[in-house]
Amino acid sequence: MASQGPLHLQVALPDLGEGLGHLRLCSAEVQEAMERSLASHGQITPLVVCERPRGWEVIDGFKRLRAARALRWEALWVHAVEVRGAQAKVQIVHSNRRESLTEIEEAWIIRALHREDGLVRHRLRDLGRARPGPVSGRLPCRSAPGPLGGRGCPWPAASMSHRDAECHASFFERPRGPRFRRSNMSNVLAMREKLYEYEVRFTGVTAYGVALEDILAGKVPPPPQGARFDVAFEGTATGRLAGTVKGVDYLYVRADGRLELDIRAEITTPDGCKIALSASGVGVPSPGSPIAQLRENVKLSTCYEDYGWVNTIQIWAPGTVNLAEGVVNIEGFAA
Repeated sequence: MASQGPLHLQVALPDLGEGLGHLRLCSAEVQEAMERSLASHGQITPLVVCERPRGWEVIDGFKRLRAARALRWEALWVHAVEVRGAQAKVQIVHSNRRESLTEIEEAWIIRALHREDGLVRHRLRDLGRARPGPVSGRLPCRSAPGPLGGRGCPWPAASMSHRDAECHASFFERPRGPRFRRSNMSNVLAMREKLYEYEVRFTGVTAYGVALEDILAGKVPPPPQGARFDVAFEGTATGRLAGTVKGVDYLYVRADGRLELDIRAEITTPDGCKIALSASGVGVPSPGSPIAQLRENVKLSTCYEDYGWVNTIQIWAPGTVNLAEGVVNIEGFAA
């Protein structure tokens, strides 16, 4: 019997979930470009999805989905793959093999596999080598078999055991060759130096037509086009980069409630030196709770000689924000 060729499914937007969307970065500029592309050329590439009890869970194509919602489309074409649980997170890596994930996105995926799915060394390695198959043999997986590529583990050393940190090196191991070098334990540990920890409080919010507190309290839904807020904050930092922190988050609340961060701030050290901080990232609210999980991609810049080392460092900064109290707690780690 001849094998059945790939079948594209057209799925209504309300049936597509974004439960894995917090594992991907997306700037406002990139999202706007995707909206322009869809409006001009239509959908070129199908989303990659997996089945869930009700509808489909998106694995790859979050920007396309959000752009379609912004354009008020009714449906999108998808490819379905037969994966569940932890395999869905691994499929994100497979589906982005050509475009490549950022170091932060790779770290988020492995961190989620470790913390949410409880996977340790041998299971992570097995998943990294697995090739998810099609749903009912209908739709082929876009991925290619083989080990996954990656670039180290920037999350806190305290969050993983020595053995599980070691497993990251084996799971995200790049092929050997002139452009690649095998990860080892010393490299992985060196990438996780904690540079700072700060607590800041909101000092003012500038709104543009709708109040942030009304959205957060559920009194009004986020507008279909989203809503922009300028959130000023101040606080103190401890650690290697100690001092005061002051800045503004040019926050964008999407129609689905997710927060897009665009932060510009300054750190003033005890000896009076100033370090510019810029960060992008996401905030993922917890249903029924004022606490949202934050994930930031941070860059620092200064011309002060004593702190010139910050100019070459990329920082991964997880944390939380208590939206009811206006308090943010962040830890910054060298990636």
